[in-house]
Amino acid sequence: SCPFSKCFQSLWKCSKEVCLVRQDLIQHINSGDYGWKADNYSQFWGMTVEEGFKKRLGTFPPSHSLLNMREAPGKSLPEEKFPAFFAATYAWPDWIHDPLDQRNCGASWAFSTASVAADRIAIHSEGQITDNLSAQNLISCDTRNQHGCNGGSIDGAWRYLKTHGVVSYACYPSFWNDHLGPSGENHCYVSSEYGKNYTNGPCPNALEESNRLYRCAPHYRVPSKEADIMKEIMDKGPVQAIMKVYEDFFLYKEGIYRHSQRAGSKWKTHSVKLLG
Repeated sequence: SCPFSKCFQSLWKCSKEVCLVRQDLIQHINSGDYGWKADNYSQFWGMTVEEGFKKRLGTFPPSHSLLNMREAPGKSLPEEKFPAFFAATYAWPDWIHDPLDQRNCGASWAFSTASVAADRIAIHSEGQITDNLSAQNLISCDTRNQHGCNGGSIDGAWRYLKTHGVVSYACYPSFWNDHLGPSGENHCYVSSEYGKNYTNGPCPNALEESNRLYRCAPHYRVPSKEADIMKEIMDKGPVQAIMKVYEDFFLYKEGIYRHSQRAGSKWKTHSVKLLG
């Protein structure tokens, strides 16, 4: 039996690559006692596991400097002090931004950073500033040791937000460069100078007038204890997390995810926004 076949010059050839969507794995998870359910997603049809890892994730493992960063000081709360349920979307309903589709662009480093930053700015400004921020601005312009849709680091993204700032999503929408063809895909279409609050030119999206730049204070690390993360989210809003993704995570539908052994031991890192 051939796990995966590809068409080479009108001939089908067997390939050792494993498909991202495997019906046997979906059935195994759904009939087992894993605490979560799997589903079959058509957008992953025809993709190999390697392609899923490469195109759908895109955050480098945390660097030594990130792992050794001093944790933000704060008073811990005993677990019984927390409500049974808390979600940032309920606490700040108009200020939390929906996730954007990163498509087949391995740049979760940019999407998760922009989304957490936008939420934090809205909460901190008490709703004065509610613009979603441009992940594309990071992907196209934050190129120092970053690799756009081929992955990047979250600490680099936060540094860029602090020094350069980014425009709103409306000003520089995701995948705006795509219509320009291969020559324009990796080009940065906003330029800014250190300390300036506006870009040097108009928005790439001509329908948006505001070319304002949004910046963040230096990033910090939240202690790894669950109670400390919970307190941080309740007090200040969503946080960013790096997680290991195994191939079965691409099948996740609902429940509390845990890795099923049958899915193999290969994993890559991904970054996400934690809401509650």
